[in-house]
Amino acid sequence: PFYTSQFAAAYESGMVRIWDTRRPSHAAFRVHAHNGLVMALDWHPSERGTLATGGRDRNINVWNLDGCLAPCSDDGAGRGPEAAGPHAPAPHVAAPCATTWSPCRATTSQ
Repeated sequence: PFYTSQFAAAYESGMVRIWDTRRPSHAAFRVHAHNGLVMALDWHPSERGTLATGGRDRNINVWNLDGCLAPCSDDGAGRGPEAAGPHAPAPHVAAPCATTWSPCRATTSQ
């Protein structure tokens, strides 16, 4: 929501890639977010560079990508993501199919 030319895409492989429409030939940034299909992702509405992902591996990860996104070098290099780790201390009973932000924390629906 802070960089109008960038968007996040989730992949079956567990990868999340950040694409920049100004340089569509390669992803601006990528991270292996989950073991298997990424089923949900959502940018934080007020914290720049914060992305929540949910995967078939039953984990929810919150990523601090600030500094990885803009400014970024042409090859997509930059400071690596800081993972807050799985949001829950243990995997969920079922894979999260949606992620949304409350004012204080990431919440999911299963």
